Amino acid sequence: MVIALGLSGLYLWNYLQNRAKEEAFQAYAAVHTYHVGVGEAIALDSRQDMEGSDVGYTALFHWAGCMDATLLSADYFDSLEDAGLDTERALPIELDKDDHVLVCRMQMKNVDATNESGLFNWLVFDLVLGQRLDHTPVPYNGELIYFDGAPEVEGGIDHENYYRFHISPGETREFTAAYVVRAGYEDVRTFFTIGTTLNQKYNIDIHDGPEEVSGI
Repeated sequence: MVIALGLSGLYLWNYLQNRAKEEAFQAYAAVHTYHVGVGEAIALDSRQDMEGSDVGYTALFHWAGCMDATLLSADYFDSLEDAGLDTERALPIELDKDDHVLVCRMQMKNVDATNESGLFNWLVFDLVLGQRLDHTPVPYNGELIYFDGAPEVEGGIDHENYYRFHISPGETREFTAAYVVRAGYEDVRTFFTIGTTLNQKYNIDIHDGPEEVSGI
């Protein structure tokens, strides 16, 4: 009887602790989740981000300091050729006839961000195709097929560092990235979420549905 009461009390204590942690997480996330639209800058500051570490709500950038990102445009095309992009720089991903390519131009301003390698990873930007307008879940991420920021080496592109780019503190650069969007996924909420965790803390909204789609 005593053992049963003790286990029951321990279970209740763990439940209350976990509930308090979840409530703290949700309360913090409600205030510290950031959304901007096309043409608006978002500050990706590791110092601000780490303020959420006590409750587990961080994006965890792969740099120390601040990087500003502004999505200048996001347009659909039938192919990389239609978008006027150099197919020699593209990854070998095959498109089906009804697929599209979403071409995104991003301006990056390195305010004071640094890391050990001196190269930053573009895959910190995750293209999310969220929910259909009829609220049917579609767990799908756009596949990066083209990025023009890869370092150049003798003989062409540095394929070992294809997803990486260099930008010095104080420098502003513009990059073009293209993503495969499979047929039928043009009518979903589409946005970038930025970071290396599952927390969708820093976001750039592209469109909410087909009435906002450009290029289709």
